[in-house]
Amino acid sequence: MPPQVAFKSRELVAFHEAGHAETAINVGARVESMELLCQGQRHYGRTSVTRTDAQRLHIAHGGFAAEYRLYISKRLLKEDGQAPTEKEFIDYAVGNSYDDRISYFGKAALAPLGAFSKAQDLEFMSYAIGRAQNKMRFELVERIADALFAAGTLNADDLRAIVGG
Repeated sequence: MPPQVAFKSRELVAFHEAGHAETAINVGARVESMELLCQGQRHYGRTSVTRTDAQRLHIAHGGFAAEYRLYISKRLLKEDGQAPTEKEFIDYAVGNSYDDRISYFGKAALAPLGAFSKAQDLEFMSYAIGRAQNKMRFELVERIADALFAAGTLNADDLRAIVGG
């Protein structure tokens, strides 16, 4: 994986999904599969996990937490090659975590126009940043992201080999 990772890139999607996988492993859930997808110019990913409802709340933050680790390590870049400001990172990462926030809060928490409140965004970000700073094994996130980026898909056996167990 390159040392620098750009917004909207396939590499960033791999890191985001790897953040979910590392968090799932950390909380004792089972990652069944991971995949990178592309629709036109849009890259996105999917991580399927067998988990409890309590584990779901933690796993939802993993993608944002991985992106945050890239940001604070100065490895995340905007499309123009410049480092994002804190506001630019937050705007991008919050927008990028819409489905994750639905997983965390539930669809019933959405405002009428399909948005989350500022308080909800702050709660989600605070928890994700705490995970990134205190619990995330970023070296494992990187190993998973590298493998996912190279292969495009990973299954449970692939992940066991990467994790070492």
